[in-house]
Amino acid sequence: MQRLVTSRLPLARRPWPAWTGLALLALWGAWSVSGLMALATPLPGDSPARILQRLGALAPGVPLSGRATLFQLPAPGCGCAAAGAASVPDGLRVVDLAGGAPAADLPYPLMVVAADGRLVYAGPRLIAQGCGEPVPAARLIPRLLARVQPPLVLASPCACPEELPA
Repeated sequence: MQRLVTSRLPLARRPWPAWTGLALLALWGAWSVSGLMALATPLPGDSPARILQRLGALAPGVPLSGRATLFQLPAPGCGCAAAGAASVPDGLRVVDLAGGAPAADLPYPLMVVAADGRLVYAGPRLIAQGCGEPVPAARLIPRLLARVQPPLVLASPCACPEELPA
């Protein structure tokens, strides 16, 4: 009968304690979350209240509460052809300010204000996804109006897709 030989060699020690990996994971997670939160905040000086104030000054005869309203403005600094009217979800009042001069201090070609007067969306008419065709912002408006949440503010230099030079 053969004897089973077992080795009683000491286990290899790690050069660092086991909790170090967990600490690094927590540090990375906190750094990632803070970076994503920084990306989600509007540009300095572009708080929702400030955007609504400038919008009220641009369209003084239009009430910003009482009915959900979609405002269309010209795109400042956009060299491409006019994007035309955005497709509008049912139940929205449309105020078209696109025929006037671009408002340099209000770089959002499409803005939506809810019936309670809160800003819901400020940004381009077409949202670029990186690859593929851009998504019309009008598709998002019903979902954004459906629940109370912070506004979606997207700074974009141009409201329409631009062709890259060949």
